[in-house]
Amino acid sequence: MRIMILTLLVLTMTFGLIHAESKFGPSVFGIKAGMNISRVTGDDSPVSADSHLGYHAGILMRLYISESLILQPELLYTQKGYNYKYTDTQAEVDHRIRDSFDYVEVPVLVKLNVNAGDVGLQPYAGLAVSYLVNAKSKETISNDNVSITYNNDVKEEVNALGFGFLVGADVVIMQKYLVGGRYNFGLSNIWKDGYEGGSDVQNGVLMLSLGYLFNN
Repeated sequence: MRIMILTLLVLTMTFGLIHAESKFGPSVFGIKAGMNISRVTGDDSPVSADSHLGYHAGILMRLYISESLILQPELLYTQKGYNYKYTDTQAEVDHRIRDSFDYVEVPVLVKLNVNAGDVGLQPYAGLAVSYLVNAKSKETISNDNVSITYNNDVKEEVNALGFGFLVGADVVIMQKYLVGGRYNFGLSNIWKDGYEGGSDVQNGVLMLSLGYLFNN
């Protein structure tokens, strides 16, 4: 229910702003999608943690505050997670674990707008709030002769709300096409207290995107 309310509120705000105009230009609607390369940070993160590949997709809106300043809220579906392994030396068994988290995420960005003909550069910073949709843990236990895989739903062990600080930049081509990259620094812990050996574990995600602006 909370995720439905959050989504409806963001959609209402977004589509309302689409029709709003400032003296510097109309609001602009767009879509974007791309690849996530995520990892984890924090004192309790696994030493052997590896990067995790995922994707993001969603909508965006640009509202001109001035000729050189843009406010850009977004609504994204985004995947985060990490992989790690460890060995039980007593049992001579290897454990490989893939933790995956799916979120609905609402970033709000403040962007500088620097134009040079048909190409514009828009560096930005902002904040994001995310709401957990799914959380899965895939564990493969193996030795020389046998390999067994377990798929576990760990949503109850993961904090429902997450927060992040974003920095990045978009290149805008012909005022329609977006090519961008950002890093989302996790500000909140993934796991609830006491799970996975400790709660001081945060998401960190490199996001590479392509997008299109419709009414520019």
